[in-house]
Amino acid sequence: MTAKSNRLRKFAATLLRKFQTAWLRYNPRVLTAHMLFWCIEAETFLKDWIKRRRYNIISPDVFQSRRKTDVVFVFGSGASLQDIAPEEWAKIDCYETIGWRLFALQEYVHANYLLIREVGQGAHKFDRKAQKQDSEEIAGWIVSNERMRDATIIVQEGWKAVAGNRFFGDGAAPSNYTYMRFRNGQRQAGALPAETFAEGITHVQGTLTDAMNIAYLGGWKHIVLIGIDLYNSAYFNVAPDAPTPEWVYWDSNHEQPHLTAQSGIVETVGNWAQWMSERGVQVSVYNPKSLLAEVIPVFSWDMIEGET
Repeated sequence: MTAKSNRLRKFAATLLRKFQTAWLRYNPRVLTAHMLFWCIEAETFLKDWIKRRRYNIISPDVFQSRRKTDVVFVFGSGASLQDIAPEEWAKIDCYETIGWRLFALQEYVHANYLLIREVGQGAHKFDRKAQKQDSEEIAGWIVSNERMRDATIIVQEGWKAVAGNRFFGDGAAPSNYTYMRFRNGQRQAGALPAETFAEGITHVQGTLTDAMNIAYLGGWKHIVLIGIDLYNSAYFNVAPDAPTPEWVYWDSNHEQPHLTAQSGIVETVGNWAQWMSERGVQVSVYNPKSLLAEVIPVFSWDMIEGET
């Protein structure tokens, strides 16, 4: 093979790769999907902008001034919540709490803050009717749970916050609650927590990072991660022999490690805990079996003795 023919073959291979890349990005089907989702983003953003004024929405400055204790329990939805004794729940109930989505279903402690980032299933991305049903479902969870009565609900906002914007734009958000809105910040792997709300909340491997970042910005000095197991995919509100619920976004069974555990969340939490420790904030994990116990201290009541 001559040098000239070799160059021609390489040139042809390069052209083919560029054509394939362009086709994957710009074929009519992809462009139609992009246009459809842009229209959805525009519609939900506009409806949210019109209807949000009907709600009591506080600024992040007010949020930071409302802290009543130096300790906050950040709730996941792991099955280990079922193993906590009533006397332990009574102690936890003396401090402040933040959780997301399924936290609206728990009946163990009062809820101070509920974080809503995603409302429904990713499969409903283009399904207008299903999205509305998802919003109404989580609203129903909130209003029917006595533990949520005094909660402040923290909801994502911005052009791309379709779920949060639809929650308000469709009028699904309960009107008798206090709300706070937040924007996305950094999302790349290795990103550290935002140091102000104006930067946007860092979202890396999951909503846990949003909740930790908000807890840090809220001024709490002790952040206790509870119900974040990761060694399996069991939930506190799902029986061990029950089928995988529809609101789980991947095929799984209860004994498999949680999908988030495979994304690097353990390393991220370890790095964030170190970063926060350097700024006077202690992060610990309640469940000693949690995979997070490999990188952060296991919680004990001695850690917060004398704190209010």
